[in-house]
Amino acid sequence: MNIKYTFVDETTSEIEVSDELGNILLDLNHKDKLNYRKNNRRHCSLEVWDPDNNRIADDSDFVSACLQIEELEWAICQLPEKQQELICAIYFDGKYAADYAAEKGVSKSAVSQLHQKALKNLKKIFEGT
Repeated sequence: MNIKYTFVDETTSEIEVSDELGNILLDLNHKDKLNYRKNNRRHCSLEVWDPDNNRIADDSDFVSACLQIEELEWAICQLPEKQQELICAIYFDGKYAADYAAEKGVSKSAVSQLHQKALKNLKKIFEGT
């Protein structure tokens, strides 16, 4: 198996490794990406940038949106694991319910019911806070 490595200066190098080591490296890379996403999904920059990449003043609407995102993430964490997984797959990963159903080996109807239950539970969580 060939592994391509990109250095900080954006030069790349390709080396040949055993399939076993290659699979370990791919798995570690995948886990690293998931950890990065998990750790950074909860953080929100308070800086706002214009299209020309110039920093502009903080916007109270932007701060409010960040707080709403934090509340939503907290609420999602209160759901049962299967509901959390489904909500994240559909709304954060952009998966279609049909694709999620095929991936999990369940019917589209089951995914639809789980989705409705998750939304109902989120509504209850928000009404309770």
